[in-house]
Amino acid sequence: MYDVLSSIAVILFVTVPAIHSATPSTVDREQKPCEIWGQVAGSARLLQEGLSIELVALDGAVKQRTHILSNGNFDFTPAPAGYYQFRVTDSSGKVIYQQTKSLGGEDNFVFLVVPDPRMRQAAKDTVSLSALQHKTPRRAWDAFRAAQKANSSGDTELSVQRLHEALVIDPDFPEAHSDLAAIYAHMGRLDEALEHADTAFKLNPQLPEAGCNFALLLVSLKRYPEAEIAARHMLGGGYYVSVLHSVLAISLIEQRKDINEALSYLKHAVTELPFVRLLAAHALAEIGRRDLAAIQVKDYLQFSAHDCERPALEAWLTSVQARLTSDK
Repeated sequence: MYDVLSSIAVILFVTVPAIHSATPSTVDREQKPCEIWGQVAGSARLLQEGLSIELVALDGAVKQRTHILSNGNFDFTPAPAGYYQFRVTDSSGKVIYQQTKSLGGEDNFVFLVVPDPRMRQAAKDTVSLSALQHKTPRRAWDAFRAAQKANSSGDTELSVQRLHEALVIDPDFPEAHSDLAAIYAHMGRLDEALEHADTAFKLNPQLPEAGCNFALLLVSLKRYPEAEIAARHMLGGGYYVSVLHSVLAISLIEQRKDINEALSYLKHAVTELPFVRLLAAHALAEIGRRDLAAIQVKDYLQFSAHDCERPALEAWLTSVQARLTSDK
């Protein structure tokens, strides 16, 4: 089975730039320009033990290497535009996660979700009755693995082509549908992504990435009641709980339901996914709870903010606090 978190990371990454732009407005930066910067989320345990990240050219040559801070932040010096592989290594130097991303030459934000290897293995071992009853042909698996190889080298078009080939051979191939959903989400084709995520989830509801992708896409499309239902269903499986808690928190806030329940889920989610505070802040501001939104941004600034986003976030917080004071 393929790397479960690759699809989840892609879908989460789609939502992050929107929050940075939807929260505070852009302000002039006095510090040095931000070139290549970002945040690693996922396994708090691994972050505390110490991780590093490498910027690698597609020919395999390591161009840059830096330490990831305990809050997940990192940055690199400028690099020419093009495709690069980001490799996260543990304290022993072992590569535990890698993903290919395109850099445009200026102000490149990189977001990576690194799974705990123990959780990843547990998810790979999950087998449902539907999976046991359905045998995917070897040729479909060969096309699926070729798609993964193409995607890791930055050839998205070829990856999509190979996944469609796999689905021609076996239309009921949940892993292929799930990967295609992730790629389409990254391309901004969210309706198509949702269609494939929905299919994967229906074919194998116990496949962890299928349920998480489905729930995340529903949130991205603002279909909050459905996202809540999907997330609650998936919570019973015990996989990627932080992601599902994030979905529940945002869904409940946007539906103007139990805010205390939403904040409880949010509290658990941010231990692994701190950027969700910004998603929650945006949702809270949308429903008129700027007081609670300000708390989330303030906490994010204290514990998780990268220097490259700090000025804009601080400006937004100052503006909101001034409005709250004037409303009293």
